[in-house]
Amino acid sequence: MRCQQVLSGAANSGNSTVVHCSYNGIGYTVYCTGCDIVVLDDVFHRVQLISNISGCRSLISAITLCPTTGRIGAVCSHSVYILSPFSTLHDDDFPYKWELSYTLSIGSRVSCAAFNFDGTELIVCGTQILVYRTQQWTCAWSSHLTEETVELTVSPDGRFFTTLSHDSKILKLWKRLKDLKDYRSELIPHPAVVIGVCWRQVSTELPKDAVRQVMLTSCHDCVGRIWLETPNVHPSITLRPTITKSFVLGTVLDPLKESTEKRVAGSPYIFQWFNNKAHSYSSCLENARLKGELLIAEQVSVGSYDIGEDIGFLPDDKSTEEDLCVDSIEFKELQECKKVKDMSEYQHTASQLLKLWYKSFDMVVCISPATGSLMGWRVEKIDVAYPFQNLTTRFVLKLPWSLSYADARQLKPSYCVFSSRKVNTNIQRDKSVLRNTGSNLSNLSHSITELEGTLVDLRSMTLPSMCLLTAHIDGTVNLFSFEMGADDIAFCDIGNLVHEVRCSGHRCYPLSSTSHPYIPLALTTSSETGCLSGPGYGELILWRMSCIGPMTTRKTGILELARVDTKRAADFTAVSWFPKAFSVNPGDAEDHAGLLTSFVLHFVAYTGHSLELYRVVTLSECLHTAKMILNKSSSVAGDFIGEEQLRSKSSGSGASKIYHIGRLAEVSGAGGAVTGSKFLHTFSLSSVQMELDNKKGSECEEYFVVLVDDKNNTHTVKVLVCEEMVLGQTIQE
Repeated sequence: MRCQQVLSGAANSGNSTVVHCSYNGIGYTVYCTGCDIVVLDDVFHRVQLISNISGCRSLISAITLCPTTGRIGAVCSHSVYILSPFSTLHDDDFPYKWELSYTLSIGSRVSCAAFNFDGTELIVCGTQILVYRTQQWTCAWSSHLTEETVELTVSPDGRFFTTLSHDSKILKLWKRLKDLKDYRSELIPHPAVVIGVCWRQVSTELPKDAVRQVMLTSCHDCVGRIWLETPNVHPSITLRPTITKSFVLGTVLDPLKESTEKRVAGSPYIFQWFNNKAHSYSSCLENARLKGELLIAEQVSVGSYDIGEDIGFLPDDKSTEEDLCVDSIEFKELQECKKVKDMSEYQHTASQLLKLWYKSFDMVVCISPATGSLMGWRVEKIDVAYPFQNLTTRFVLKLPWSLSYADARQLKPSYCVFSSRKVNTNIQRDKSVLRNTGSNLSNLSHSITELEGTLVDLRSMTLPSMCLLTAHIDGTVNLFSFEMGADDIAFCDIGNLVHEVRCSGHRCYPLSSTSHPYIPLALTTSSETGCLSGPGYGELILWRMSCIGPMTTRKTGILELARVDTKRAADFTAVSWFPKAFSVNPGDAEDHAGLLTSFVLHFVAYTGHSLELYRVVTLSECLHTAKMILNKSSSVAGDFIGEEQLRSKSSGSGASKIYHIGRLAEVSGAGGAVTGSKFLHTFSLSSVQMELDNKKGSECEEYFVVLVDDKNNTHTVKVLVCEEMVLGQTIQE
C-alpha cells in the first residue's frame, strides 16, 4: 500500500507566510500553517513538519529564509525562532533537516522579519525596526515607527530594505550608510495604495556592485512601477535637479491599456519579476563549473592520459604503500594544474555572461484577477551605463486562463518564479565522488566508470525547469511549471503554464470527517482553543473525493472546494449531512451562485448551544457523478437562497459556496449549553419505515436530527425539508 496524498494544511494569512529558497543548490519551499512549519522540496513532497515551534500554540505570522546559511526564521507574537539546517546521510531523502537553534525575544509585537543577503544580519519589524547581528544575536541598530510594518523586503546586495504599512501610499526605503552602522530612510510616494514590493533577483556569482538594484511595486490602481537605483556618478557630472533620491521611477506597466483586461473591484493586478537574467546566468555558470570539476575524470578515462601508463596511479596487487603515496601525489598535482586552467576558463565564461547580462532584457509578469491570464512584458535598458536613459517596455505575452478564477482573485503579492534542477542530488553525489578520488585510489576505476555516465547526463542537462509558486488568501499554495522553448538559454520563451500540485487543508488539528451518504463530498472540521490570539478559531472545509487506483496520479484524491473560517472554536463542534439533494434545471436562468447546473445540499452544525443549518451549492462538473445524483435528488427551479448569508470562501479548485440559512433550534442541557457532543446524526422518516405513508408523493420530507452530548442527554429536532423552505422544531429533550 502506498501513500496517495498528504495534506499538510493551509498557509496562514499574511504576505510572508510562504517563501521559497535555494541552499547549496537545493531548492525548497517553507510555509507556516497554524502553529506548525512545513518544508517542501521543489516538487512539493513534504520533507519535514516542525510542530508547535513556540511550545505554547502561538500562531506563526511570517517566515524568512536565508540562502547563504540555510536558516529559517519563524515570527510568533513577540519572538523570532531561528532554525538551522543539518545534513542527513540518507541518499534517497532530502539532504537537510532543520532544528531549533536560537530563540530571539523581542520586547514588542513582531509582524515580519528578513535576513540580509549573506545571513549576517536579521531585520525585525513591527512598531519598531531592530537589526540583529546573527553571530552574537546582539541588536546593532533600532528605530521606532509611527505605524506597524506589514511587509519587509531586503535588496539582493543587502544595502537597502523597504517597509510597508497597511493601506499606505508611502513606501519607506532604508539605505545603509557607508559606516555600516546606521541607516537613512527615504519616502517613495505612490498615487495609490501599495500592496506589494519585489526586488529583481541577482545571481550571487555576480561581482559586487556589477549591476544596479531594481525594485517593482504593485498598487491598487492596477499599475506596476519599476524603480531604478541611481548610480554613484562622478562629481564632475552634473545631475538633473529632480534626481535627489536613491531610486527613481524608470517606467510603468499598465495591463488595462495593453490588453482587453478589465478592472476587478478589490482584486488588483500583482506584478512580479520573472528573473530570467538571474536564472540564465546561474544556469550557464553552474554548467561551466560542473564541466571544469569533472574534466579531470573525463581526460583520465577517455582523454590523452592512458590509465596506468603515463601516470601510473592505478594500484595493483604488487603495489607498495610508497608507490600508492607517489601515485596519489602525482594525481593531486595533476588536479592542481587543471584547476588553474579551468579557473581561467571559468573567469572568462563569467566575464562573457556579465556582458550578456548588460545587453539582454528583463521579463516582468502579472496575473489578471479578471480572467486568470498570465501576462508578460520585456523591459530593456535597465543595466545601461547612462543612468537616465528611458526604459523600453513591450507587451509580449498573454496566456489565457492560466489560473482559475478563484485563485486569481485571491492571489497574494508573495508569489514567485524559481528554477528547479531535478538532478541536484546526483550532482552533489558526483562532486563528492570526484573529491574523494585522489584519496581513495582503490575505488578509482569504479569512480571513473560512474563519472563517464555522469558526463553524458551533464551535457544533456543544459536548462533547469522553471516553476511558479503562488499563495492565496484562502490558504492554498499552488505549484505551476512553465513549458519553455527548446534551447531557450535566455529563459524568455514561455509556451504554457501547467498546474502541478495544490497544498491545502486545515490550519489546526482536524476534529471530524463526515462523508455524504450518496455524493462524493465530505466535510471536515477543526478548531484551536489554546492559541494566544484570543478565544481561538474554527474551520470547516468541503472536499470532493475521487477514486484512487494503481494508475492514478498525484492530482487524484480529495480536493478542497470551499471553506468557512470562524472566530469561535465551537462553531463546528459536530456536523451531519441531510441525505436529500436538489438540482437546478439546466434550462433556468442564472441562479444565485452564477452557475447554470448546480446541486444544492444541506447539513446541520452544532455550535455548543444551538443547531445551525447550512446550504451547499456546488457545480455538477465538480462532482463527476451527475447521473447518480439525479437518481437521489429532486429537480426544482427558482431561487433557493433568498436572504441567506454567504459564509464560505470558494477555493480555486472548484466553484462551490456555503450559505448560512439560519438556526434550527436552541439546544441546552440542564446546566446550560451542551459543551461536548458525542453523536450528531440526521435521518429521514421514510428511511426507518417499512412502507411509506400517504406523503409519498409530497415534495416535502421529514428529517430528524439527533444529538447526544457528553452527559448522555438526547436532543431530537424534527426538520421539514422542502424545495423552498426548511423548518425546525424541537420535539424531545
